[in-house]
Amino acid sequence: PKTLTQLIYAPNGKVSAWGFEARKKLVDLRNNAEAEGKYDFFPSFKMELHQGLNQTNDIPMITAQSGKKYLVTDLISDYLSLLKDEVMKELMHNTAGYINTSEIRWCWTVPAIWTDKDKQLMREAARKAGLIGFGYDEDRRLELTLEPEAAAIHCLKNAKFGLEAGDSFMVV
Repeated sequence: PKTLTQLIYAPNGKVSAWGFEARKKLVDLRNNAEAEGKYDFFPSFKMELHQGLNQTNDIPMITAQSGKKYLVTDLISDYLSLLKDEVMKELMHNTAGYINTSEIRWCWTVPAIWTDKDKQLMREAARKAGLIGFGYDEDRRLELTLEPEAAAIHCLKNAKFGLEAGDSFMVV
């Protein structure tokens, strides 16, 4: 199932909640005056990869309400690590229990406006999250597809659209 790209970090710097749980926890934190301002909430941070690069290290940073600065790639890496754990739990539950993670090919869609640098930063976050390793064969295990291309392929392959050779269509 789809989930939100959201994280909450506890004062100790560890992820306290992610996805839909992060939104629920935010409500609880706002109701608890003692916790207010001690946790850092990040909604929809993936697009920050494209928003502008930090001049000192070429990686965008986000400043939380607490004033603490976070590298966007670290936020994405933490999120991907949690997502990977969830995927692996689901795979282990629905298979005989043996999964060779080096045989998994991750396929993600990314915004069409992302530059090659943005996509490279996403790869680095995936490495840090443990989804892929280093080297050519490992790089091939992460497929980044532009969202409009994925939508077009879906339309072409899905019989309910009734497209045939020579037909025209538009992805908007």
